[in-house]
Amino acid sequence: VAVKVTRLRLALVRVPFVRPYVTAAGTATARETVIVRLETDAGVTGIGESSLLPHEGGAEAIFDELARDTGRLVGLEIRRVLDQAPATPV
Repeated sequence: VAVKVTRLRLALVRVPFVRPYVTAAGTATARETVIVRLETDAGVTGIGESSLLPHEGGAEAIFDELARDTGRLVGLEIRRVLDQAPATPV
């Protein structure tokens, strides 16, 4: 039985640090990430988050890209969604 995506929800989250985090690369005062909640027609819900590694454009760019794809992914079989996910370099 093919399981399909019925809903995809996104949340851009910003968590401020108690104290600034200082490194040779600069100072960070908060960490931003995107939380993803995916629901299926089988009643299964999955929750994940974007990488905490720095990305060009930051968490907002990741959120915007995922938001653009949300409409295209709802209704697809989970296997097709996973096949379309970009490989993340390690």
